[in-house]
Amino acid sequence: MKAKTEHLLVRIFQVLTVLGVVAIVFLLITKYDILNRSGGDAPDTLAEENSAEPAKRVQRPRSTGNQSYEKLISDGDAAHFAGEDDRALIFYQEAAEKEPREAKAYERIGDLYFEQKNYSSAQRNFELAATLSESSEQLQIKIARTLLGQRKILEARTVLNGIQSQEVFFLQGAIASFLNEQEESKRLLNESLTAGTNQKYIQDAQRILDAYKIFDLTQGGKIEFLQAMIAKAFSDAGEFGLAIELSFDALKHKHDYRDVWIILGHAFLNERKWLDAEDAMKKAIELDAEHASAYFFRGIARKELGNRASAKEDFETALRAGWEPKIFAQQHLAELNFAEGDLDAAFRYSRDVVKTDPTNIERFIRPIALAIDSVNKPQDALEIAKLGLSTHPDSALANSLRGWAELANGNTKDARTYLQRALTLDNGLESAYLNLGKLERAEERYVEALRNFEIAASLAEKNNNQPIRTTAEFLLNELRAKMDSGEIKIKETVEVPTATPPPERIPLPAAPPPAPQASLSLL
Repeated sequence: MKAKTEHLLVRIFQVLTVLGVVAIVFLLITKYDILNRSGGDAPDTLAEENSAEPAKRVQRPRSTGNQSYEKLISDGDAAHFAGEDDRALIFYQEAAEKEPREAKAYERIGDLYFEQKNYSSAQRNFELAATLSESSEQLQIKIARTLLGQRKILEARTVLNGIQSQEVFFLQGAIASFLNEQEESKRLLNESLTAGTNQKYIQDAQRILDAYKIFDLTQGGKIEFLQAMIAKAFSDAGEFGLAIELSFDALKHKHDYRDVWIILGHAFLNERKWLDAEDAMKKAIELDAEHASAYFFRGIARKELGNRASAKEDFETALRAGWEPKIFAQQHLAELNFAEGDLDAAFRYSRDVVKTDPTNIERFIRPIALAIDSVNKPQDALEIAKLGLSTHPDSALANSLRGWAELANGNTKDARTYLQRALTLDNGLESAYLNLGKLERAEERYVEALRNFEIAASLAEKNNNQPIRTTAEFLLNELRAKMDSGEIKIKETVEVPTATPPPERIPLPAAPPPAPQASLSLL
């Protein structure tokens, strides 16, 4: 019995040994295959299992084909410029795997993560790019900025040591200011004023220097007052990590400092830390229930957290408390009511936006669309369109909107005049073709309507205007179906001239400038 048992144990050991050898061979083959495809020992730059803030890894299809490294970088840049960051990351990741010892792809990935406030992932990629780059000074500055974003201020200072440039003089001066090294801060910030011509660093340095001047003129000024002014200067300069840390220091001296709570919440908003921002603004409101800024900024935090009802209450309270510029709160209220399906309120606030500030013709689209398609107020649409055209007389979009509003009111002759004028100003304006198609359909010129819907859909696809493309394709297919079924009869029509479709892609119009960031007032 004992012999049989020993024999059985030997057989089991032999089987386990064979299985272990097979497993090792399989792993070696797999590793060889991965290295062979990636071109060497490609470092893992995009995800680390033990990271507290794991980087985003995009699951991608192998759709980029056998593109060159530079082509992948170029395609990633184009996707990023178009606001398609997931696609951009796909291209950059593919480039990094194709040429794992080239720095550019890792730097681009770091730039993406930095913009997304994913500072630890940005840092890892910048550090890897720096090890692969012969000239890594600018990468060291980027690494320092990721450390500032993580509020590792002393580490950032160490990374910047030995680098001399206008940007570094400003950053080192800001860090010295944070550490209350006033004379060193003033020296470095003054150095940044003359070390280069970048106006941003000049303005940002001057803000901090001005805070020192104001404090020096204040008899018996308390340290928390200086910290509050410098924290605001940091926030205005976009150095939100420094602003957050210095705000905390100021609150240690004076916990009921309302303006510092607002500065802190504002910095958290810009870092996309919505809960922290909401908490800071809540504290500011507890200290001053009439302060419009605190309600406005808390409204933004609550909107981002998905708390629409509370966000609406905050924006409405901010308006009642005198928030300026009103347009910012009105825009948020229009968006929130639209998302909740309260189209009447969405229309009212959208109309208020253009009446408050008619300088951007793009803003006129929503109230006119809501008035025509949702709340059945065509006359209001026409009044809004008249305002848009009076303030933007040479705008193709303004003429197209006026033509659409005239059509909604049954004024087909005037509608045609304005739509033709729009296409004379810009023969690649997809919305004008869409509205002209609606006009032709209303006048039973169905062939012309089909043609204009087709042009609108084609241009919208090229110009990445999904709402226009969806509407044009729907109307096109609907009209074709009715013609095929015999529901609509084609009549003999008098030829009506239409604008010639552009032979090639029309360049996208320049995007409207972003709404300026609301400034904070230290009272």
